[in-house]
Amino acid sequence: MKMMIPSFNPASVASGTVRNPLPQNQQVNGSYGYLLWANESSVSLSISVNNNSFRIHPWELAKIDFGEPTQQVTWTQEVVLSNSASAPISLCLIDAYTPDEVISAAFPIPLVRNTNVGGVVTTSIVTQLINDGNAPGTVIIETTPTGQPSSALSVDNSGNVTIRALSSSVWTQILNIVAGSNVAAAVATLNLVAGSATMTSLQTTGTQAAFAGNYAIVASGPVTFEANAIRSNGSGRIIAGSFQPSVSSVAFAKLGYFSGTGSGTVATGAGTTATWIGITDNQAGSSATVGCVISGTNAVVTLGAAHTWMGIAL
Repeated sequence: MKMMIPSFNPASVASGTVRNPLPQNQQVNGSYGYLLWANESSVSLSISVNNNSFRIHPWELAKIDFGEPTQQVTWTQEVVLSNSASAPISLCLIDAYTPDEVISAAFPIPLVRNTNVGGVVTTSIVTQLINDGNAPGTVIIETTPTGQPSSALSVDNSGNVTIRALSSSVWTQILNIVAGSNVAAAVATLNLVAGSATMTSLQTTGTQAAFAGNYAIVASGPVTFEANAIRSNGSGRIIAGSFQPSVSSVAFAKLGYFSGTGSGTVATGAGTTATWIGITDNQAGSSATVGCVISGTNAVVTLGAAHTWMGIAL
């Protein structure tokens, strides 16, 4: 016959006693019964039964045999692990069995739990952390400080990452990566207020043509490059005096080069209607009145018949 003994939390008090509910005069093959003691806690217990003493380790199932009549079992805390406050449970669960009941399992038995019982894992012991085979979106790392509404760090197995930091009593999101169904759908934001990000190289994949489309870098305020040699004022103007771009290094939304001799209609090469056209007379030692009219993708040039010229369209 099995009898349950009321459970108790061994972390809340330093010591205690457990009354033996088994009949004191019942003996079978020299046994007066036994207890199965499940130490579901992060406390190592020192157990005393009559004149015998032994320990029950944290998270262990032990068998206590009674070889003589026993009224009570005394226990004391021996070691309390540092993770006792974060353990998912902290109880001693005890069942008493009369001597005619036989359990053949070998004891003690470790209580292996899938639930995290807290504590510190150092890299000198664990060299890899692998989480495979779980459903998408399974959180593998998460931590939230006391009193904060959101996680400081959250990482799941789909690539979603969120990092927040507390600065001047403000809980701010610093980095957020949101996984998408394809590369273009994935989103990453980096927010550094009065901070900086230092890197040896920055590669971007933004594209921009005719002032439309995606931009590789977008700044809402002044920007600086080349050790402050190139600077903007945050309102669309370059303010660094030493900035001297060359034509070959400046990308225009539309650009065409063309040439000819005398008057005529010539394609500008800009690919669309130009906003501005410039004509240079290459006739040495002479001058002429130059005329030019923009006509769609062409330029109508008026110049002396013997004059060669070159043009540029923007």
